[in-house]
Amino acid sequence: MKAAAAIALSVILAGCATPPAAPPAAPVPVAGGGGTIVALDARAAGWLACSGLEEWRLADGRLGVLANLTDKGPGPLGVEVQCVFDGAGRSFAAGGGSWQRVPLGPGGTETVRFTSVDAAAQSYLIRVRSAR
Repeated sequence: MKAAAAIALSVILAGCATPPAAPPAAPVPVAGGGGTIVALDARAAGWLACSGLEEWRLADGRLGVLANLTDKGPGPLGVEVQCVFDGAGRSFAAGGGSWQRVPLGPGGTETVRFTSVDAAAQSYLIRVRSAR
């Protein structure tokens, strides 16, 4: 039993030919942006990629965000996505905004759009989980 555990540990430490999936709930910083995207479960973390992220200011000062979500798994993936905006030390959606259901086919990409409710929004957190 100890030999099997030692072999398993050495394989894990040595790494694999494919890059490991991000661990659940590990924030992935977005280069150049004020936001973060985080997978809330292992399936979403392993099968989902954010292939593009855009942010801009609307004419009234509110923050807009577009995220391109891509299914990199072997089968269809249904996810739910939520965005929470923050600014000036407060969260604009205490429990987060409503969850949007996004169906993805293998290799498919869908774009989700979010807009802050207040012009003071400075950053955002996009949360993704497997659909229930």
